[in-house]
Amino acid sequence: MKSDYFVEFVYHDEALRQQKNYKFLLEKYRQNKEGIEQLKETKMNEIDSFLNILEQLETDLKEFKTLIPKPPAKKKTTKKKTKKKKTKSKKTKSKKSKPKKKKAKKPEPELSDLKMGLEKIRDELSRM
Repeated sequence: MKSDYFVEFVYHDEALRQQKNYKFLLEKYRQNKEGIEQLKETKMNEIDSFLNILEQLETDLKEFKTLIPKPPAKKKTTKKKTKKKKTKSKKTKSKKSKPKKKKAKKPEPELSDLKMGLEKIRDELSRM
């Protein structure tokens, strides 16, 4: 009789311990879920504020471009060719210098590209 009572007590004690552990883990899960939701909300708000700043920058840039006067177009000047007198010279060919190749500038990211990237991130966050 005593051994049956002891086994039943240990079993009951273990069940209580597991139940407390389950409740503890469930509470932790709820807290983590709430924390993730809050973090997601803050990130969405930050992205929205960045998008607003980008829109403001675009409008400011357009206004700034209208304020800058355009330089007058350069007139094409034609050089008069003069005929050189032919003189006897050595038959060596002079090396002509090759025109230097201009390095292509890397295009700077435009505000619209940044805006599209932020909108994609915001959409990804909203799907999570």
